[in-house]
Amino acid sequence: MYAHWRTGVYFLDWNSDSLNGGIVKHLEPFPSATETLIEVNEFVVTDDHLYGAAGDAFGCYKWELEEPNKLITTYRPKYGGYLHSVHKIPDSDLLLCGGEDGILEVWDTVKDERIDCLTMDDSVKWIASCRARDHDWWTVAGGTAAGGFIATWHGPTRSL
Repeated sequence: MYAHWRTGVYFLDWNSDSLNGGIVKHLEPFPSATETLIEVNEFVVTDDHLYGAAGDAFGCYKWELEEPNKLITTYRPKYGGYLHSVHKIPDSDLLLCGGEDGILEVWDTVKDERIDCLTMDDSVKWIASCRARDHDWWTVAGGTAAGGFIATWHGPTRSL
């Protein structure tokens, strides 16, 4: 499986010799209201769903994997901006999203609602990557006017 910045997410059969490159499934976001190209910058797959951090007006896409091309919902960033990173917290129903607004958002994937918006500090300009070791410890990396940064959050207390 790979994400393509122009056309969504493709599932591939690497053992296929077919002319279409072994494409098994193609998930394409709705056309963006503000962009001519559709981007999926990063994705994460769970048992039932695929989440794609999008570089367009929609935020994070949530697709059902059982039904081809069934978009369930989108998680829209509270303050706008493109998303660069999405990560599912292991052994939980929580999803982390970060992007151009410099805010780490926490989403409940069962209720499909935002739980929290975590602000780094005033110097953070964007979040390039977010990862969770477990429910307790999350790592965020990105950029500031002065250069890059890496930070660790304590998940239960939401403290930097």
